[in-house]
Amino acid sequence: MEEFEDLLPPDRLAKVLEQDHYWFEYRNFGDPAVASTGYGLAAAALAEASGGIIASFDCAFDCEHNGETAEEFLAWWGERQMAFYGPGRFKNADRL
Repeated sequence: MEEFEDLLPPDRLAKVLEQDHYWFEYRNFGDPAVASTGYGLAAAALAEASGGIIASFDCAFDCEHNGETAEEFLAWWGERQMAFYGPGRFKNADRL
């Protein structure tokens, strides 16, 4: 868990270290907008359900967001997806 040592306050790091499980999701950069956005929503749902945090070490999002709670993550994830893909991709007006 050394990846989190400089990112999380000691109390949140202690909570992470108490966990005996973790989960991960695989996605490809450039996936369709709905699939990519769904990746973030699934991550947030799992973090919320498990009392965990969200992190990505494969550049799915900027490292400064590693260690966020579901609430913190969702505060910016949707807007970032909309800005990256544009609203047309969610309306099926544009194609990849």
